[in-house]
Amino acid sequence: MNKFYDFLKTKLSIECITELLAMTSVKILKKGDLIFSESEKCKNIFFIVQGNVNLYKDSFDGKRKVIYLLKNNSIFNENILLDRFERTCTGSIAFTDIKLLSIPAKKMKELMFKYPELSFFIIESLSLKNRRLCRQLKNTTTINMDKRVASKLIKLSKDYGIDKSPYIGFSFKVTNTYLAEMLGTNRETIYRSLKKLSSLGHLKYEDGYLFILEDQLTNFFYSK
Repeated sequence: MNKFYDFLKTKLSIECITELLAMTSVKILKKGDLIFSESEKCKNIFFIVQGNVNLYKDSFDGKRKVIYLLKNNSIFNENILLDRFERTCTGSIAFTDIKLLSIPAKKMKELMFKYPELSFFIIESLSLKNRRLCRQLKNTTTINMDKRVASKLIKLSKDYGIDKSPYIGFSFKVTNTYLAEMLGTNRETIYRSLKKLSSLGHLKYEDGYLFILEDQLTNFFYSK
């Protein structure tokens, strides 16, 4: 909680933080627990104090697409602050054991009118998600699957990488199933791409864990 408080101090005034925290409630969930589904009206905003959260969309044929993997200090479900229908656009599941702060949207709006810096904080969060969606859309429509996999691994390494020089590992087990959910494809396609990237010497597996050479993957991604 201290780290989260220190993060808030880089964005908000002490007065704003004090009132914000006074209005929140703590939620502690286990890995795999549902936070909310995309079909419900969840009228709360969430701050991630500890752990990782998946935001996802389910297709008509039942396939799950992970839209975001969020880490500590992230906000989610803030879109309902601007959506008059107050319906969530994604579902949310705990990717790891997590600790959240929850605040009703009505109370958040009251604080946003009182403290303009809180409004900018929310706008910044929405803007970041929008940029990530644009990047995902670009990668989906303009590059092949091998490069999409390389791009996703590079992004994950920047957010969740662990230095294992000369390789980079990850703070969680990167599985074919999870990559498939992130890229909107199937496990077999991911397996083929990872096998190719491994044969080129850009990554390796040890005891079932994935390790990448970030510079080599970056060069592969930008190669013609």
